[in-house]
Amino acid sequence: PKKKGIKPGVQMRQLHWTKLPDAKVKGTMWENDMSDDKIKIDPAEVETLFAAAAAKKKDEDAEDDKRRKTIVKKAEVVTLIDPKTANNAAIALSRFKVPTDKIAAALLAGDSNVLSADSLTSLMTILPSAEEVELVQGHDGPTAQLGKCEQFFLAIASVPRYTIRTKCMLTAANFPERAHELKSKVEDVAAAVKEVRASKALKETIEFALAIGNYLNGGTNKGAAWGFKIDSLNKLIGTKTLDNKSTLLHYMARKLAEKGTVDALLDELSHIEPAARIVWKDESGELASLGTALKQVETQVKLDKNEAFVRELGSFHSTAKAEFEAISKAKATADEAATAMLKWLGEDAKVQPEEVFSTLHNFSLTIEKGHRYNVDMEEKEAKKKRMEAAAEKRAEEKQCVVCMDKEKDVALDPCGHRVCAVCC
Repeated sequence: PKKKGIKPGVQMRQLHWTKLPDAKVKGTMWENDMSDDKIKIDPAEVETLFAAAAAKKKDEDAEDDKRRKTIVKKAEVVTLIDPKTANNAAIALSRFKVPTDKIAAALLAGDSNVLSADSLTSLMTILPSAEEVELVQGHDGPTAQLGKCEQFFLAIASVPRYTIRTKCMLTAANFPERAHELKSKVEDVAAAVKEVRASKALKETIEFALAIGNYLNGGTNKGAAWGFKIDSLNKLIGTKTLDNKSTLLHYMARKLAEKGTVDALLDELSHIEPAARIVWKDESGELASLGTALKQVETQVKLDKNEAFVRELGSFHSTAKAEFEAISKAKATADEAATAMLKWLGEDAKVQPEEVFSTLHNFSLTIEKGHRYNVDMEEKEAKKKRMEAAAEKRAEEKQCVVCMDKEKDVALDPCGHRVCAVCC
């Protein structure tokens, strides 16, 4: 039952507590164990200490009576919500640029022209709880006296199922972006799977790695292998040459580059980079989340009595449902293809597609870097040989053609040929 209120003799300062809703009293200590009826309050003492304004003398009251004839006394704002919540709500509401009644009306009608995606996201953070609604609805004074937050809560409370409506509108506002991103990721993974299965350069690379690996491991328990785990490709750089100046990766890069395989590898695997950044399990969760959100919209449209809301959200749901089903079908197809790819590669069932894509992408970059290193080293070696040849030629030109030992330092007259002083 509703508790009988107390009416102080004067306007009092307020205690900003969180009032327990009447409906939640039953079964708690407040039902039988706690009672303020037995507490004796000295009204005069409390009103003296905690009055909203100090008591005035009679002559001051008379003066105030005269002043009231020309000045309208500003009504004191009544705040019921705790200050932190009220302040957060006031900050958020200041960004809306529309009155609270317009926000409530837009929410009722599903009007996306008033409530954008950003507005709805902000609105979700300040929607009142059931307890806060009960608190503001319990106010028996003029609504105009309520604070900005309290008036907002009161307006929103007039909208049926305001939380679900906000979620539905937010789903509609965010759907194009979410659907586009999900569709793009599904397409990237599907394309990457096809590239891995079809790449001739990857096939040549793996075959060469298998051949050289079996040769190096010949006569050991690691030899005579039919295949290897894909992540082994990134271990090629760990096997160094006898002089420790190069690695097996650089050797492979040189051999494969002769056939154009290194350059072709990156070209033929163009989608593995974006696919490597996609956590495939997360996209399954995102698809399920989007489906749940659309189902919530469908249910609300069926239950709602507001024609404008049903028209707006109903139209959205029809279009979005068809797009969602197309994405779901593409996702299922990509799932099957990715699973088949992992099996084809001989990977364990626990391995995720992005792990394979990441391995192949890193390897493609590494072997391409190894190829560039090889080219740089070859160019440096060629340059060194050219310089040595030039130096040798210059030395020959300075050498005495007679003794082939001393440096030319005397010119013969009259021919001008140069020989060393000893041979002159």
